[in-house]
Amino acid sequence: MKIVQGDPRRWDELIDHSTQGTAFQRRSFLEACGQQVVYLLCVKGDNVLAGMSFFLEGANAVPGYFQQYSGLVFSRSLQGNSFTPQDKRFKVSQIFAEYLAGNYASVWFQNHWSVPDIRPFDWHNYHTPELGRYAITVRYTSILTLEAGVENGDGFASVRRRIARNTRTKNQETQPSADLDILLALYRKTFSRQGIDVPSRELETIQSVGMRCLQEGTGALYLTTDAGRPGTSSFFLLDRHGAYYLFGASDPDMRDLETGTRNMVDAMTHLRDVHHCPTLDFVGVNSPGRGWFKASFGGTTVPYYGISR
Repeated sequence: MKIVQGDPRRWDELIDHSTQGTAFQRRSFLEACGQQVVYLLCVKGDNVLAGMSFFLEGANAVPGYFQQYSGLVFSRSLQGNSFTPQDKRFKVSQIFAEYLAGNYASVWFQNHWSVPDIRPFDWHNYHTPELGRYAITVRYTSILTLEAGVENGDGFASVRRRIARNTRTKNQETQPSADLDILLALYRKTFSRQGIDVPSRELETIQSVGMRCLQEGTGALYLTTDAGRPGTSSFFLLDRHGAYYLFGASDPDMRDLETGTRNMVDAMTHLRDVHHCPTLDFVGVNSPGRGWFKASFGGTTVPYYGISR
């Protein structure tokens, strides 16, 4: 087995047939981020066993803005929980751990939640720590099954269920949108209220990723208004596994109107009924405020791992 630079055709085939092949690893998302992308494949003969993609900044391998999952992607032949596929995934991970440590000044990525075994990285230079080891960080996301009736809020936190029901009687309306300018305006306003200037590169990434994915049908944008006034805008990535809540923002001057809850509940329904998404990944519940908002919709909390060196 060896690591080689991946060509686009082989990369797409790997992503299309892997459990870990999410929208965050598709070339349409990666190339829209406007950074130099590296595609690595672990091969044995003509067979692709696994891959990894990341952005190159100097000699550093880093994820892009909003890239939730940027780690290992295993081929269909390496899926499953019997001994043989688990052993193969372990050995492939060892090869990646060695290769990344030997070829990049620093490395940072987050594995998909379906990759719980990070021992090959944790054990790298285990007996010679002075040569440099990987740091492992436990992170969490919330995954909600978009089953029939989810919009009724039976699985929500009680306060979220009450808000969802109350906003039905208000002058609030959610519609699919293509207006990224409104999203960007609300995004700037949200952070400005906190005294934070959003980096121009971050705003450019929202614009380019949003535009590319909307054009290709791999993204969905929703706008909630109250009496015609924009209150909340949210953007979701789409793939064959489901939907991913990528970014969103609300007008802080309209906070008491709770358009954020109405937006999320209506988006869930549309994602399920129109885009046929079976699940919604809230893409991280790792801070007290935003994490609680996402978790309050009743999804299952799932750990995933960040790996750096």
